[in-house]
Amino acid sequence: MTQTLTDVHTQLSGSKESLAKEASPRKQSGRQDTGIRQVGLHVTNLATSAEFYRDVLGMEITGGSTPDHPLGASAFLSSRPDEESHDIALFANPETAHIALKVSSLAEFRSFHGRVTEKNIPIKFVFNHRVSFAFYFDDPDGNLIEVYWSTGDMSQRQPYAEPLDLSQPDEALLEKITATPISNAKTNTKENHVPDYPIYSIASAPEESKPALEQLQQAFGVVPNIAGVIANSPKLINSLVGLFQQVHSPGLTEPENQIVLLTDAVTNSCAYAVAFHTALALQQGISSEETTAIRERRLPTDKRFAALSKLAKTLIEKCGHLSDQELDSFIAAGFTKEQVLEVIVIVAASTITNYAGTIANPPLEDPFRQYAWRG
Repeated sequence: MTQTLTDVHTQLSGSKESLAKEASPRKQSGRQDTGIRQVGLHVTNLATSAEFYRDVLGMEITGGSTPDHPLGASAFLSSRPDEESHDIALFANPETAHIALKVSSLAEFRSFHGRVTEKNIPIKFVFNHRVSFAFYFDDPDGNLIEVYWSTGDMSQRQPYAEPLDLSQPDEALLEKITATPISNAKTNTKENHVPDYPIYSIASAPEESKPALEQLQQAFGVVPNIAGVIANSPKLINSLVGLFQQVHSPGLTEPENQIVLLTDAVTNSCAYAVAFHTALALQQGISSEETTAIRERRLPTDKRFAALSKLAKTLIEKCGHLSDQELDSFIAAGFTKEQVLEVIVIVAASTITNYAGTIANPPLEDPFRQYAWRG
C-alpha cells in the first residue's frame, strides 16, 4: 500500500517520550559547528566541475587525486581552508559520493560509532584522514554516510586514508596525528599554500595538452601528477615534452641524466621532483648511497657523477656564470665542452618541472612516497 506524506510523518514523529529518548547528543549538549558539513558529489566531468566551484562559488581547490588512485579521480574544495580541509568533494566514481556529519569531539565520535553498531548497521570503513577521524556506513537506500571528527590538523592534502582501530585508547589514536606524514603533506610554500591547479588526466586535459600527456604516458606508463598539473598550460606542457625528448636522446647516459635531474630538483628544493627522480635514479642502477648524497646536498663518490652534479648545481646557483676553472674541472672528468651544453638542456627541463612542482605542489603517487623529501 502506498504511504502518504502524513503516514510517513506520523511514523517518524512518534511520541514525545520517544523523541526525548532518541534525541541527538549534539542537540542535547548544544554543540556548535556540527551537523552536515561536507558533501561528496558524483560528477561527469571533474575538471569542468572543479572549475565551476572554484570560479563561480569562489572555493579553493585543496586536494584531489588522479584516475589511478584507489578512489579514482577526485577534487576537494573548501570555502574556508584554514578551518575545513574541504566542504565539497567531487568524484568521478559514483560509489564514493556521500554526505558527512561533523561531530565536536573524539568522545562524541566514539559515541556515534557505538550508536551505529548497536543498531546492527555494518561499518564499511574507519579511517584516519589526518585532518579527521571518520567512519562510513550506508543508509537504508544505500547512500553512503560519513561521520567525522576534525583533528584540527589541516596540513594533510586529501585524499589520504589509513585504517583506524577504534578499539585502541584515545591516547594511542591521538598519537597518530601528532606528526604529519611527509608522503603527501603540504610542504612547499608559506602558510601551507595549496594552489588551485587541477591534476589533469589525458581524458580531462585541454585538447592542446592531450598529445603531450599521451607521449609522457608512453614513456612512464602513467601520466605523472606533475605532468597533469603542467597540462593546465598547453604551451608549457608541450615545451616540456620537446625538452624531454632532447634530454633522453643520445648523448649522456640515462643514469647520468638522472644524476643531473635529481641534483636540479634538490638545488631548486622541489620536493615532488626529488622523490620522483630518486625513484628513477634507483631504477637506472644508481646506488642508494649516491642518491642519498645528492639528496643531502653532497657530491656523489663516482667521479663522473660528481662532476655532473657539481656542474648542474653551479649552473643553477650562478645562473650560468661559470668560471674557466669550473668548466675545465668538468671536462677533466672525461666530458666534452659540448656536453656542458647538454647539461643546460636538462637544467632547462628541470626548471619547468621544478618551478611548476613547487608552485602547484602535486601529491606524490604511491610508488614515490617512500622517497619523500623535506630538504
